[in-house]
Amino acid sequence: MPPLHTCGRRWHVSDDDFVLWCIQGALLGFIYALCCLFAILAELATQDLHKNTFIMIYTFSACSGVLSILVDVALAIASSRGSILDSERRAWVPCLVKTKVSLLPLHVVSLIGCVVAVGLVPWDVASKIGVAIISLRLSQLIMMACLFAWVTTAAQPEEVLVTLGHRILRCIGLFLGKGNDDEDMQAVMRTLELYISGFEATMSDVVAGEIVLGRVQRAQRHGLSAPDLAQLHLDGYPWGEVEERQLQRSAGGALPYTILISEDGVVSDLLHNLCFATAVYGWLLFVYSGRSRLQSNVPEAHTVKGAITHKMNVLAVNSFLREWSGHDNSKLVFLSNENAVKMTPYAIFVDSLKKTIVIAVRGTLSISDAVTDVLADPEHIDDPAIVGDHPGPHYAHSGMWQAAQCLLEDIDKTGVLATVLQDISLIGNNGDNGGLSRKSSFRSENVPNCKDYSLCVVGHSLGAGIAQLLGALLRPRYPALRVIGYGSPHVFSEAFAAHMSNCMMQVVVGDDIIPRLSVRNAEIMRDRIMALVAHCPVPKYRLMVRGLRQTWCRPCDELISQNPVSASASNKLAAQAGKRASPRFCHSGRICYLRVLETKTRCCGAFTDDLKYRAEWAQSDDFMEMIISAKMITHHLPHTYRAALESVLSQSEV
Repeated sequence: MPPLHTCGRRWHVSDDDFVLWCIQGALLGFIYALCCLFAILAELATQDLHKNTFIMIYTFSACSGVLSILVDVALAIASSRGSILDSERRAWVPCLVKTKVSLLPLHVVSLIGCVVAVGLVPWDVASKIGVAIISLRLSQLIMMACLFAWVTTAAQPEEVLVTLGHRILRCIGLFLGKGNDDEDMQAVMRTLELYISGFEATMSDVVAGEIVLGRVQRAQRHGLSAPDLAQLHLDGYPWGEVEERQLQRSAGGALPYTILISEDGVVSDLLHNLCFATAVYGWLLFVYSGRSRLQSNVPEAHTVKGAITHKMNVLAVNSFLREWSGHDNSKLVFLSNENAVKMTPYAIFVDSLKKTIVIAVRGTLSISDAVTDVLADPEHIDDPAIVGDHPGPHYAHSGMWQAAQCLLEDIDKTGVLATVLQDISLIGNNGDNGGLSRKSSFRSENVPNCKDYSLCVVGHSLGAGIAQLLGALLRPRYPALRVIGYGSPHVFSEAFAAHMSNCMMQVVVGDDIIPRLSVRNAEIMRDRIMALVAHCPVPKYRLMVRGLRQTWCRPCDELISQNPVSASASNKLAAQAGKRASPRFCHSGRICYLRVLETKTRCCGAFTDDLKYRAEWAQSDDFMEMIISAKMITHHLPHTYRAALESVLSQSEV
């Protein structure tokens, strides 16, 4: 698992990462040597004056190719020995890497000789073979240069993953116009460092560990036994009975303790409001979903004024409303396109069918939104008007809490919500309505009388998290409001979630990773991966190959041993003990879980389509385990939520 140190540099790969790369290099070297042999035979058949010289050049090149093959094969064999944390069996790898690097001058000389040979002879069969030899040798040299220059750095005390994370964050900061001293970027870097400090690993180690965890979770789904936290020798780690109970409730994503939803109208109401949470994404999701042809059916297609991006978003939102069943009388009255860190676009709709004013908050669709996601420090809240008299602690996701405050400030500044709801006490605080004409086509005279309408806040992904916290801010003004979150991350402390539970509703589809995502859950996953890798005797390259097989499921006894595989593995586990866990976040309110019941494979099993779902009630503790599966990202997309709710609704109507 530690990165390789040799040739005076620290590599971004481990000593067991050379298997597949060296096999490919050996095959390339074999083809190269074979081409050299054909070139020698072709020269023997010619009467060229420089024939002997050319034969010597190609013979030298063939010998260098054979030598390269031998080194590649030896390095592949040495790198394949032992499991990830059993590096004692790979002691020869650094020496072989040095040998391979030392062959670089030999390859350069052979390349120069081949170029000279091709340049001095007429264009014939030997010349064509020589060009092929030059191309193969160039590809080998480029591969070695990339390996040495791009995956190595000067020896530093900083971990490889921390270095990589800092480089990525610097690029993001430059893109957003923020320097390294920016408060938000420093908070993101601090979260990153706390999460991976001491976790010395390479990207291939992380991928292999996720494959092991995913196979353990798959075994749990099939009813097979899996090692619990105590059996993984996590002594001194901050995980105890509470985390063990949560993992049992999750059971690798099986969720065995859910209850079938029997209430009428729940699913239809969730599908109806999903339209607003989806439409607010605007033209990007509109084009992605293949609905661009519907734009011509929108009456306002040639009357919307403003910037081209705003016009495209308004057209896309209205097209969603026209296309979605049950929204013939729904109307967009305000759309904000302002997007920055801790400020996300949102829209306000009038839903005449349900007599509801809907505030829809957009999910993650930009780098600024991603930074808001990662600002995950707890923000403590002590305003009694918001948290009530429940005993604390009361805290929320800091990035989303500040985004919710910015949205509320913008709503109050424009006065659009107060105008739509005919709230006389709030109208007038907005000054002039310049913000309305700047951001949307809102005109108060075109809005129906909504004085007796209820208020609902909806969102998907990041938008769902901000919507819940915006609901907490609006609740003192509108006690009867509702909040519906689709694929929301954890944003509340346990006490805050209990206080807000009577107005909250969450929706989760299948293996969606975002509703299971929090810093604390990621820490549990990190420690489980490290412990499973320490107990896994299977070499990394075999894990990588098996990971491509989605149907690979074996008892955990074949994958996980009872004890760590080596002394270094035990030391690795002991070195990470004693860390403090991040605060616990959880969901608020009732959770509608859409379970996948029936699937269909296509393309020889490479892809799986979900055909049938069932709606069930779940609890927040059911979503405290981050699930590694092929569907963990696709189950989060808005169109998947729509397909799942439509599937459940169609079954109930039969």
